[in-house]
Amino acid sequence: MNRISKLSASLVLIFMISISGQLAAQDCQAYFPTEIGTELTYEMFNKKDKPDGTMVQKLSSIESSGDTTIFNIHQKVFDKKDDLLYEGDIQFKCHGNKFYLDMNSFINPEQFKAYENMEMEMSMDDISLPEELAVGMKLDEGYINMKINAQMMSMNFNTRIFNRKVEAKETLNTPAGSFETYKISSSTESKTPMMTVTTSSTTWYSEEYGMIKSENYDKKGKLESYSVLTKIEK
Repeated sequence: MNRISKLSASLVLIFMISISGQLAAQDCQAYFPTEIGTELTYEMFNKKDKPDGTMVQKLSSIESSGDTTIFNIHQKVFDKKDDLLYEGDIQFKCHGNKFYLDMNSFINPEQFKAYENMEMEMSMDDISLPEELAVGMKLDEGYINMKINAQMMSMNFNTRIFNRKVEAKETLNTPAGSFETYKISSSTESKTPMMTVTTSSTTWYSEEYGMIKSENYDKKGKLESYSVLTKIEK
């Protein structure tokens, strides 16, 4: 084989390895829009069906790192008077055949505003959704642990999501449209220096848009609040 042929073969091999890596990163089902700029608006309600705020998630960019595809999402949360409560970024990821949901999206940033200038250590294991969901399937649990060092003392805040199970496949109608969804139940244990609270939730996911609706229940199983996808903008 001459030098040019060897060079051509090497370039082809590099190209094939690169393409294989990109395909491997795309093996999972992305339970979120994949068109950059897509914006999802969720209306939040209390247990009495009264408006309680709005959450907006916008896909700002998609990037690849090795065999992982990262979806960068800019999120804004408004109160019922439409005043901005929180603005920040979260990441969803495709890795292998699973789609990972950023555990940061399951905590209330307002809860930690008083500690934002203090030293903080964080560890987490994101929850995931497999490429193919099926009724009866049990899903991985996830957690986020935060240790805040405040002068002479430290405080630990821990959140664990567990008992995740695919309960049903349902068609859900919202102001944003009609969606084929998987209904997933889970339990959440939140530990603070003062108390431990266990609650539960039910979330409906579509393969194309991700979360369509989510309901939160207290420790007795009574509805506390819920969120619904009301608008999709591209």
